[in-house]
Amino acid sequence: MRSQPALRRSSRDDAARAEPRVSSIELRLHRPGDDDGILALKCAVFPGLIAANERRRWEWEFDLNPAPPPPFPRAFVLERAGAIVGAFVFLPYRVQLGDDVVVGASGIDLCIAPDARGGGRVHEMVRRWLEPGFSAFPFAVALNDASRHLFTKHGAVLLGGLGESIAWGRFLAQPFEPTARELLDVETISDLPVDTDVLWEKVRRDHRLLLVKDAAYLRWRWRDFPFGGVTMLRAAGPRGETRGLAMVQDDPKAQDAYVAELLHAAGDDAAQRSLLRRAVEVARAVERRVLWASTRDARQLPVLRDEGFALVPAPVPTFCARIHAPPRGGAVAVTEWATAIGDGDQLFACNEPRGAAAGER
Repeated sequence: MRSQPALRRSSRDDAARAEPRVSSIELRLHRPGDDDGILALKCAVFPGLIAANERRRWEWEFDLNPAPPPPFPRAFVLERAGAIVGAFVFLPYRVQLGDDVVVGASGIDLCIAPDARGGGRVHEMVRRWLEPGFSAFPFAVALNDASRHLFTKHGAVLLGGLGESIAWGRFLAQPFEPTARELLDVETISDLPVDTDVLWEKVRRDHRLLLVKDAAYLRWRWRDFPFGGVTMLRAAGPRGETRGLAMVQDDPKAQDAYVAELLHAAGDDAAQRSLLRRAVEVARAVERRVLWASTRDARQLPVLRDEGFALVPAPVPTFCARIHAPPRGGAVAVTEWATAIGDGDQLFACNEPRGAAAGER
């Protein structure tokens, strides 16, 4: 009779040894050598991604990025038994915050393997990204319902979307005859003009919060965008000076085009109008349905309306951010952000090759 408890313990021990051991998941910072694992995870989590495109985009995002080395890691990583099962990646951007320039952390590529979800891990990564001490300006764009809820729960301020309609569409099939106005000469350019930074200084004086849009940034973001489809436009004044720049991004998959960047001094209606009209010509030349523009700057709205753009209540574009650095020149609110459709990774997938043209999966 006394042997029975021992037999029961032995049975339990045998059962425990027969069960597969579940390894714990570690949340850690990005290390050299993690990139391939993160990209493989991303392709496994999001159907339809092409590995060759993801590697090409990653190299452009990080290796060519004009931002200085950031004070934050490239990613948070979830690791289990030596394998990467989750990641949240941070792309550095220079951000004008008041009278200062800081390095912001754009949260991209948040992905977790299905069998690693739960346990509050995604909340922990988002909390750490948004808390003070990680970045002066953590932000994200192109949010879906889940990320909107997650990011705002942890303190991010939401801009755009259905709560603040900032999408303006020029529906190209509809006839429209613009009013005769003062126009500037507009040309298509293959590189940024030598006085780009002079224009940037004029633009930045009119805003308290926006991504730095100097020549280095514009070359990286638009001229060197790995998948192309970008038409760069320059509006010139009577003395040949650059009065404005626009970047028109084609999106063959959506059959739309975007005025992804529109830079001019505040109140320079002639530059804004001239660039919008040429952007319409660019979109019509490739037979797109809609040319989209977006602004949170009320000073730009009269010209948009005059040029046939209509406000379209839509869940996109969306932006969210927090501010942790007290800038010189007084406090700045997230709501002062002068956003553009091209900010962050909102259009990073435009025009990318598909199928055989993209290479291996």
